[in-house]
Amino acid sequence: MFEQAQGKPLSQSLHPYTNIKRGVYDRLKMRTIHEWLATNHFEFAQSQAPDLFQYPRRDPWEVFLETHGVETGLSIIPADGFGIASRKPPDDDGLPVLRIGQQYIFELTSPSTVYVIAFEEVDSTWYPLPLGDTEKDLIVQVGTGKTKLPCTQDGTPIPLQENDHTGTHRFAFILLISPT
Repeated sequence: MFEQAQGKPLSQSLHPYTNIKRGVYDRLKMRTIHEWLATNHFEFAQSQAPDLFQYPRRDPWEVFLETHGVETGLSIIPADGFGIASRKPPDDDGLPVLRIGQQYIFELTSPSTVYVIAFEEVDSTWYPLPLGDTEKDLIVQVGTGKTKLPCTQDGTPIPLQENDHTGTHRFAFILLISPT
């Protein structure tokens, strides 16, 4: 657990827990471990050391997503299908499974004309997801109804593909109502 909290091995020594058992360990490393426990395993940490874990840590971005998130109106579509019926069902939890290198697009259903900005989470870090013609086009305007994203200015879909990071990815699309 300590290695997972720090994102690297504790030590190169044969007995990496010796200093921790003696109560002698780098303060910065211990703070990193403490915050990781408070964020990821609060109930367990509080049951073991209630004085050290008095309140859970909540990432403001995660709180925003939980508070304002809507899980409808967005689909991931394999680029080779573009919405045509597929014989492969989604995963048990209903989420699509894509292979490394498989191209895909998003289909957003919008209730009105909106500006859209998107983010992708990989390994607990959120990154902006360009939706327009270039990597710099982070915000695009879409009309009412279904729009395939990312896309060029004329609406031609630009397929995405993951080549490096396996595992679960999360996406957040923020819709901003356009001023009239």
